[in-house]
Amino acid sequence: MLKKWFESLPFVHHQPPLNMPLRKAVVMSLQRPVNLLEIQKLLLKQFQKDGDKVVDEIILAIQYLRRVRIGRTDAANLFTASLRSLYEWNENLAVEFGLEQITSLPDKRAIISLVTYLNRLGRTEESLQLLSKVRKNSGLNKKKNSIIKSLYHKNKITLPNESPFLFEITEEFELSKESKYFYCPLEKIASNEFNQDKVQLELTGELAIDLEESSSAVVAIFEFYDELDQRVDFARINGLTLSKNVGWYSYLRQDSVSGQFNLALDLDPIVKTIHLAFRTWHAKTPVSLKPNIELKSSSINEIWLEYEHFLNEINFSNCKEIVFIFSGTTYVQDIKANRPIRLAKEFLKKGVAVIFSYHRWKKNEPIPEYNGGLLFQTPVDVTIQMLNRIMDIKGMERKMFMISYPHPSIPKIMNRYKINSWLCIYDARDDWDEFEKVGQAKWYSVSNEKYIVSNSDLVTAVSTELCQKLDFFEPRKPVILSRNALDEDFLSKDYKRTKTNEIVIGYFGHLTGSWFDWESLILIAEKCSKYRFEIIGHSGPVDLKLPTNIHMLGPKNSIEINDIASRWKVGIIPFKINKLSAAVDPIKIYEYLALGLPVVSFFMPQIKNYPNTRLANSVDEFANELDLALKENTNNIELDKWLKENTWQDRVDQYREFMTNDLSNNSFIGGA
Repeated sequence: MLKKWFESLPFVHHQPPLNMPLRKAVVMSLQRPVNLLEIQKLLLKQFQKDGDKVVDEIILAIQYLRRVRIGRTDAANLFTASLRSLYEWNENLAVEFGLEQITSLPDKRAIISLVTYLNRLGRTEESLQLLSKVRKNSGLNKKKNSIIKSLYHKNKITLPNESPFLFEITEEFELSKESKYFYCPLEKIASNEFNQDKVQLELTGELAIDLEESSSAVVAIFEFYDELDQRVDFARINGLTLSKNVGWYSYLRQDSVSGQFNLALDLDPIVKTIHLAFRTWHAKTPVSLKPNIELKSSSINEIWLEYEHFLNEINFSNCKEIVFIFSGTTYVQDIKANRPIRLAKEFLKKGVAVIFSYHRWKKNEPIPEYNGGLLFQTPVDVTIQMLNRIMDIKGMERKMFMISYPHPSIPKIMNRYKINSWLCIYDARDDWDEFEKVGQAKWYSVSNEKYIVSNSDLVTAVSTELCQKLDFFEPRKPVILSRNALDEDFLSKDYKRTKTNEIVIGYFGHLTGSWFDWESLILIAEKCSKYRFEIIGHSGPVDLKLPTNIHMLGPKNSIEINDIASRWKVGIIPFKINKLSAAVDPIKIYEYLALGLPVVSFFMPQIKNYPNTRLANSVDEFANELDLALKENTNNIELDKWLKENTWQDRVDQYREFMTNDLSNNSFIGGA
């Protein structure tokens, strides 16, 4: 039946001889609705086989269709598809072919395609001449005006190949209520290399602005166009707001110190050109746009590409275990070594691949580069976009999703991970409810945490107090105690205590006033004026008046801490006595003890039975316990045994056992 229909077509018998693929292309140009993309694909294959011959045959086919299909669009359909596919094969030949045929076949689609190609090749004057010759058409006139605007606008932008998104603004210029437009072709976007659904862009720059101005002082307005320079409208664009009067826009919310702005947006890859305008909105004082504005491929695109390299690396290494740690902390580094970072490092030592999701305070913060190996790191804002890809990772015999804090996105996806054979573990390292009360976890929701506890395959917590609290969330699911531990690499191999007559009391760790009791420490230092107090850490309060015997040393890495702490007599933990501190198991206590230091701390239930540790409930008690700790002899045998039983290696080994064993046989990790 199909054969009879094909043979009934008049051109089969009367057209010049064409090979079968070209005959098929002609047939497809007659169909309604016509599928130009399919014709393009077919012709491109033929160009790649025998280009010049195919061009000649296409010209014959177009001539035939024009002769026997007068007044119809069949010839224009074939011409437009041929022009577009030929451009993919040979740009210059396509343009010459188009200029030769367009005069006798002035189809609007073909004209716009040809004009676009001429502009890409720098033959802008020819494209304008072509547009001037064709009959009046509102769409073509709009195209012509757009080209003229881009050519002769006083703020015309040129885009060098090596930096296709760089605005060449050489001097600062003042913005007004009249929109200042720029023409921004988007080329060579990295994300297209691996077929992403979305393209992430960043608009960065700096405003010369009174920093007391409102965050809505300046607005950026966007229009989007496809490869044929046809305007594209979307129902939703992440990062932008749609207004009936303005279109797609965003306020440029400048940094309160520098005036810098950073706007991230997601686009469909169909967008090839952006018309971008800047104008003032609610500005009360003069505002200027400084040079070196960039509309660039987002660092997110680089992360996607690095992720592909990471997958290749783990495949090459024949790794069969992977842990996805949703940490909420900073990236893996020596100077800030909290529980998720410690666990990640130990998993890596065991040859387990690690995807580590970390928090960054601003989207323009630098991202650690992936330099090979089994560790891949992404900021949380990017991780959320990667959740599906991570979930579908192939070739792993054991997969663990370790949830280190109850981020709002977790309840939406954790059951999908379970279905895809990931062991979901909620590892509670802090009382997030109490953190939220002191302004440190504004994202926290108790309902989210309850859901995570109820739906996890396993729940672990660093302290008995925290275990009891989470048990209350889900009584049917026992919470496993998993204390913190000692990193065996923390202590230098050549570490030795330094003998000194000076009595130095030391602390290292986070210094935020939300839990560090600065008021009490000052009183303790005043009571113990003969002792020197050295404080190592970050995020301490500014402009705090300290006694002369308290010395702030700033943040240090583990090697530096080893050196400084070798002359300390006691390690202290002056945390506020509240529900927040009641739930913690400080990593520093393991490190103090490894350094050979007795420990004095304000009361925390979890550490009350730890060796060589003294607890206090008041400033007077703390000062007294310091005096007693200085006189006490350490039981090194008992201490060494305890430290060997509490290593990160031991914790990771037991988590790996959970990846392979029946979870119904759970036992306490790290003792009670």
